[in-house]
Amino acid sequence: MVNANCNYDYLKTNLRAIGSDIDRYLRNLESLGRTPGGVEKTRSNLRIFLTYAESSEPSNEQFVKVSDKLEEHGYVIKYRNEILSTAGKFYQFLCGRNPYAELWPKRNTSWFIVPEAEIPFTDQIESFVGYVKKEPINERTKEKHIDHIWKAMRILCYEKDVQSASDIDLECMEVLNGYLEKSSYVVRKDVLNTVGWFVRYHTGRDVHRDYIDIRDMKNGFEASEQWKDWLSCLDRYVEYARERGFTKVSIGSIRNNVITAVRRLFTIVGPIFPKDADEHHFRKYRNESGDLKDITIKKQLGYLGRMLKYCFGRDPNDLAALLWSEQEPHRTWIFKNEWKALYGAATTAERGVLLLGAGMGIRRNEMANLKLSDIDGGKLTIHGKGHGKGKVVSREIPSSVMAAIEDYLPERAEIICRYGDRYAGSLLVPPYYSNGKNTVYRYIGELMGNAAERSGMECTCHTLRRFYCTNLLDRGYTLDTVRIMMRHSSVDTTLIYVNTDPRKLVSATESVDEALFG
Repeated sequence: MVNANCNYDYLKTNLRAIGSDIDRYLRNLESLGRTPGGVEKTRSNLRIFLTYAESSEPSNEQFVKVSDKLEEHGYVIKYRNEILSTAGKFYQFLCGRNPYAELWPKRNTSWFIVPEAEIPFTDQIESFVGYVKKEPINERTKEKHIDHIWKAMRILCYEKDVQSASDIDLECMEVLNGYLEKSSYVVRKDVLNTVGWFVRYHTGRDVHRDYIDIRDMKNGFEASEQWKDWLSCLDRYVEYARERGFTKVSIGSIRNNVITAVRRLFTIVGPIFPKDADEHHFRKYRNESGDLKDITIKKQLGYLGRMLKYCFGRDPNDLAALLWSEQEPHRTWIFKNEWKALYGAATTAERGVLLLGAGMGIRRNEMANLKLSDIDGGKLTIHGKGHGKGKVVSREIPSSVMAAIEDYLPERAEIICRYGDRYAGSLLVPPYYSNGKNTVYRYIGELMGNAAERSGMECTCHTLRRFYCTNLLDRGYTLDTVRIMMRHSSVDTTLIYVNTDPRKLVSATESVDEALFG
């Protein structure tokens, strides 16, 4: 395993060498119409690549080494390819050479190659195109939908002699899926989704929904009786969780993890009924999921096992008695000097995030859920973790935090004026179009990442929460007072922050030398 400090040294060295070139590349992407979110994703991928690259020079050997290191650190193949592809395009821009494309040539997966066919309903397509252009989505996504609909309709006119949107049925969707067989899952999903949108726009029928109900685009087994039986068990378990007071977020997590786990289980062992799943299947699942992190496998099998125990009285996950390597979590810390550098280099929006975290100990997910209406006078209502409605508390807002919020509000008003209030009154709003339910959460991560990168340090929203905790402890407040301010249910949780303070570890190490030779 590569040493984390060594990786961080690589990052600092590489950024000194090509930091200005990265900024130039990102400005070029912006000029080409890349969305702010896309630009930030590119910045993040380049930063990860440079963290594992031993130098900033492009070479095939360098890309192979980085790929191996990413795999060692638990990056699944999808994200490894995304990071390496981004780095390859960057070097293509910089010096005309793309090592990623040389090492892993792109397959020819053109799905739309078909003889020219006359489209008798161009007026319907043009009407749909006009509708798409007015939708509040980014330009690249609009272009993708428009491109997909023309290509898909040409295929359907050639293969099925389609005369209008009303002629498009499940058989037509199956024809398209056949053409898309060699394409990625994402491309298949996007094309069929666009065609479904087109039909729904003109006829009101949701042919796409009907199609994926009878055939999953990733696996053919979702029309099987075994799959339906698993879904029936899941519905019963979800209803049980709802009765117990689980939040919508927790129920969503149950559903997503169980469905993902069952799909993978079917892929590994074939379709089986839930009552037949045993500890041997769970062991095989773990052993053949090397592309996932241990923590992910453990979570998926845990959800699956608990559901089976509720439905059939036995938990195959417990019976499998799987052994897991307990790794020390990677915690990052900042103290007064780092805080000054971080805050001094931050933008107005970034300072809002920094002070909510360091001045009130608010978690990233809690920041994403904050509404402007949660501020009432000098108090802030925080919707924290927990079942039912979660922990809802009201806290006095420190003057420094309030000042940062007030400084940010004019910027927030400009964003809403330009893009509309698309986030149900959120306090923090992204400066771009997006309908994603996790967009605010991701945006807060982008702000935090940008501030940390600019100041040259490793820092997350939870780093700020640790800083908030250590500040309270350093000022002599009792452990129970700190527990209340941190909104912990148990003082044992607060003690984790106390006991892992790196300053204490350094002090303990120094005391050994003093005891031996002092």
